[in-house]
Amino acid sequence: MEMPKRLVHDFWEAASCGENLYLKRDDYADQARRRYEIEPYIPQFAKLDDSRGKRVLEIGVGQGTDLMQFANAGAECFGVDITDNHLALTKQNFDLQGKQVELRKTDATALPFPDNHFDCV
Repeated sequence: MEMPKRLVHDFWEAASCGENLYLKRDDYADQARRRYEIEPYIPQFAKLDDSRGKRVLEIGVGQGTDLMQFANAGAECFGVDITDNHLALTKQNFDLQGKQVELRKTDATALPFPDNHFDCV
């Protein structure tokens, strides 16, 4: 991995955004509630409610908070990330909610999907 990517990887591998601040005892629902209290514009901006039946890809999944909202709205969810930490947190989040997600370890410069595979990225 080239140096700039290595620095980004190492930073996010240490802790995902908000992990130490919001995620307590794997309570992803509380983490989501807190996130959207602080950033209430995200659901409307991302059009979370308008994703039923769509294929959604999130690049940089963090704890899977936003991707879970797409799943709850009925989207087919995919995620990529460069860190094992983010992929593990997102997998745990989806497992605890009984939701399906396809996760891959890669970055946005090497997406392992065909062109036009997603309705929303």
